[in-house]
Amino acid sequence: MSEEVAVQVGVRIRPFNQREKDLGAQLCVRVEGTTTILQNPPDVAEESGKGKEPKRFNFDASFWSHDGFDELPNGYMQASPGSNYADQQSVFEAFGQKVLDSAWE
Repeated sequence: MSEEVAVQVGVRIRPFNQREKDLGAQLCVRVEGTTTILQNPPDVAEESGKGKEPKRFNFDASFWSHDGFDELPNGYMQASPGSNYADQQSVFEAFGQKVLDSAWE
C-alpha cells in the first residue's frame, strides 16, 4: 500500500565559520522571501566571466541567519531590531513543529 507524502524543503543561510573568515570568503547568497539567490561577487564574476547573472532557487522557506543577530549571554542568537535574521525558534516553528506533530500521528 502506498501513502502520499509531502516533502517540504527549507534553506538556512548560516554565518561564516572561522575558516571561511580566515580565507576572506565573500558573501554570494541572499534571501528574498522563499527564494534563495546565488550570485558571484562582482570581482569574481568579472575575472571568471561566469556567474554574472544571479541563480534563483525557490523553496518552501528560505531563512537568513548569516548576520543581523545579537548573541545573548547564554549563547542564543536573537534577531537584532529591524533585521530579517531567522533564529532557532522561527526555524522550529516553520518546520520542526510539523515534524514532531506528524511523528505522533
